[in-house]
Amino acid sequence: SLAPQPFSSSLPRIDQNLKMAEALQAEHVEELSKIFSTFDSGNKGSLDSRELGACFRCFGYLATEADLQEAINEVGGVVDFQQFLHIMTKKM
Repeated sequence: SLAPQPFSSSLPRIDQNLKMAEALQAEHVEELSKIFSTFDSGNKGSLDSRELGACFRCFGYLATEADLQEAINEVGGVVDFQQFLHIMTKKM
């Protein structure tokens, strides 16, 4: 369905997603890299909660500020590209 889906704040730890992220096909990683770069304002190499929220909305996920902060905390406080892969792998 095209209706926005609620954000699940039950993200597993990074180490639990490592194998899923490693299993991503190269084309998916390339596509996610382009998406990450699009939302990484200032090309600083990481996404803040505002940027991550905008990215999620493009995928149809609704996330509150608390949901976003929890996702950021789950990956160690900084969403760089590797952490972004983990988060998005869980969503795919």
